[in-house]
Amino acid sequence: MDKTVKKKVLFLTKLSGWLCFFPIAFFWELYLWGYEPRFFLLGMMGIILIFALVLLLSDVTELCYNRNRMRRWMIFAAVFVSVLVAIPLYFAMRKLPKK
Repeated sequence: MDKTVKKKVLFLTKLSGWLCFFPIAFFWELYLWGYEPRFFLLGMMGIILIFALVLLLSDVTELCYNRNRMRRWMIFAAVFVSVLVAIPLYFAMRKLPKK
């Protein structure tokens, strides 16, 4: 794979990892306002935080260069985290070569 493609995919993956902190901040505000299912909010914040860490550390593990893995992350982000996070993952998946 070309170095420029790797840099673009890595940038988009890390961007989506940093964008995960917006839903965490939103759920934290709901938690502070006293939204009733508090354990649900804490669980969702934990899941999103783990997902953000996986995205931010994906360069170390070389997981961000796998097209199928990127597709799974994109679907997970769109369903459970936010569409805002899934958009950079979609563009990163499109940059990866098909096998």
